[in-house]
Formats: sequence, C-alpha cells, structure tokens
Amino acid sequence: MSFEKTFKEVKQALTQTDTKSLHRCFAFQCNITGEGEGAFYISYKDGKLQVEPYDYRDRDAQFWASGDTWVKLTTGQLTYDRAIKDGYLTVTGSYDTARELAFLHGTGGAETAYTNHGYYHDVATGTTLEQ
Repeated sequence: MSFEKTFKEVKQALTQTDTKSLHRCFAFQCNITGEGEGAFYISYKDGKLQVEPYDYRDRDAQFWASGDTWVKLTTGQLTYDRAIKDGYLTVTGSYDTARELAFLHGTGGAETAYTNHGYYHDVATGTTLEQ
C-alpha cells in the first residue's frame, strides 16, 4: 500500500476519535516501515487532534510500524498492547505519554510498552525496562 493511501486511511480513522479519553497533550512521530514508508505525526493540544503527513522533531515519542499495522491500530483491528507484545509496533520516548496512543480510536488500553527487542527505553527519565 502506498504512503498516501495508508496515511489517508489512518487520518480518516483518527479524525473520528473521541478525544475525551485522552489524558494529556502529546506529539508523536509515526513512521511507516516497509512498503509505502514515510512519516506522519499525531498531536493533541487544547482539545484538538491533528494528523498530518510530516515528521515531527519536537516529539514526546516515536513509533515504527508497517502501513498495515497502522491501519489495523487506528481502525480497532489491533490493540496497542497486542501490537507491542507481538513486535508489530516499536516505540521510543516518554513511556507515559506514548501510552496515549492506546486511547485513540480502537487501539485499546495499554498495560505495557516493550519494543520487539525486549526492552523499552524512556527517554524522559533515562530508564530502560527489560521484558
């Protein structure tokens, strides 16, 4: 799937998100790996969710997943926890803030956030958690 098609599906799903479940402001860079690779960002501030096809330098967390995984995450076909645990989604940055992705449309609650390499590194605190 092309970057443009993946981004369009993800943005459409996320713009239907009820932001009442979000707990804090955030800025995420989301990287699509493999076919149709590229970057987009998701930010939430002042009650407004933005999804745009650009990289985001001043981010709280950064995610990597295939285009198919991003579509499944944002349409409720795959939960945040399952994507992390099964190695479909990799994350670096602030653990607490990265968990907000779990509260976006259809992604389900987050209990843990380990990368597919068996660890999670929280850049904000400098802590590395091992699985």
